[in-house]
Amino acid sequence: MNKIGYSVYLSNYLDVKEELKALFQKGNYIFISLHIQEENTINYLDKVKNMIHFLKNIGYLIIADVSKITLNYLNYDNFIELKKDLKIDLLRLDYGFEISEIIELAKLTDICLNASTVDNNLLTSLKRKKLNLLFIHNFYPHPETGLDKEQYQRINNMISGYGYKIITFISGDNKLRGPIFEGLVTLEHHRYKSPYYQFLDLIINYRQEIIIVGDSILTSRSVKQINNYLESGVVEIKVHLDQEYKYLYNKVFTIRNDSPKKLKRLVESREYSKKGNIVKAKNCTSRYRGSITIDNLLYKRYSGEIMVCLEDFTCDDRVNVIGRVREMEMLDLIINGIKIKFVNE
Repeated sequence: MNKIGYSVYLSNYLDVKEELKALFQKGNYIFISLHIQEENTINYLDKVKNMIHFLKNIGYLIIADVSKITLNYLNYDNFIELKKDLKIDLLRLDYGFEISEIIELAKLTDICLNASTVDNNLLTSLKRKKLNLLFIHNFYPHPETGLDKEQYQRINNMISGYGYKIITFISGDNKLRGPIFEGLVTLEHHRYKSPYYQFLDLIINYRQEIIIVGDSILTSRSVKQINNYLESGVVEIKVHLDQEYKYLYNKVFTIRNDSPKKLKRLVESREYSKKGNIVKAKNCTSRYRGSITIDNLLYKRYSGEIMVCLEDFTCDDRVNVIGRVREMEMLDLIINGIKIKFVNE
């Protein structure tokens, strides 16, 4: 089941705490970090406890990012004591842990490991012990340093091959985190994209189930878009349609399973062609990537079929261009079998 989670830092906790109440849904994770040097100020432990207490009362599941210095910052002797006292659900072990230490901790409590830096030696050792674990990727504040697509897929294939689940970060669009303010993303190609695109890209193209917003929270618009998808499974595609085809807005279409790579055929559009509507030849121009087309009467019984172009095509007297996709990255999400809806927002 797909889930969205959020991140909270002591430095922004007071700014977002009320919004987190409204965002909560059962099963949501909150990611916190307990080894950020600049946040280790006076009364650090009390501030951490107050923050976690507030989040737990709402119902969030807490993932705490820790390293060896966390024990010094919070004045605990060991991680089991820390986890129990602070009522943390999962410890995410960052740098500085030996394989033997990871295994011993995993035997005693629920932990997550760093997916971005894992190797086969560690995975093999963990699998032999039959340990139940989650893996969480890093996020990368520095532009151009995030994982590339092939690298990310290779890592995920390795981890999932051992039967483990993976959590990935996307950037927010509300109160981005400093000091760079350019998105806390796992995948570099996500950095300047909308959270909606990032979320769907991970679900549709990488089959990820749990996604966390690294920058903390989202705007109400992004939350609404994501929740609509989680409830309906329909991908909203922002488009512009010619006046006479505005009736296509907000209708749900299914991408045909046998659509070729270069264009996508809409299953339900064939129903329109069976109703006897006459589609006259009009605007039979070149069809560029992102064009929305309808076959006209010159295509005989195929008249009325609607398609979305994922590549450029020359003009065809039998095909009318009736609109265009407004956010070109969304074309990456129009794969065979999914449901889409044209929206004008």
